[in-house]
Amino acid sequence: MSTFLRLNAVALLFALMTGIPALSELNFYRILRLTEWEPGTLVTAGFIFNSVWIGGLSVIGYRLLRRWFGLKPVRFAAALLWIPYYFLLLRAFGALFPLADAGDLPNPASGLILLFGISVTPFWIVFLCAVGGTSADREGDR
Repeated sequence: MSTFLRLNAVALLFALMTGIPALSELNFYRILRLTEWEPGTLVTAGFIFNSVWIGGLSVIGYRLLRRWFGLKPVRFAAALLWIPYYFLLLRAFGALFPLADAGDLPNPASGLILLFGISVTPFWIVFLCAVGGTSADREGDR
């Protein structure tokens, strides 16, 4: 049971790693309207935030995978288990914060960007799982 809960916790972390930048992409015009920033400023701030967010959660996920799973092959299940949490996150956000202004609809090109992100994420997670498993046997990591 402990492995099951830990695996789901890591999968949720990876869903947040991908979901929060996706939500910031989908809500670009809403954030722009609420903050009253220039579009260039919001793009720069979003890029910096998303880079730090993905990098930070990648490091946390790597450390958790290394500490909790070590060389167990079950760690690779996180490469697929994040997907249901990702869609639950998007649906929950959409239900809690519905669009009130038609001008807040995302740009049609946002879907292509999200599809690219969703298709790259499993490979990034598999990479983190593979690297996290190879360094699990070191003495000072625990």
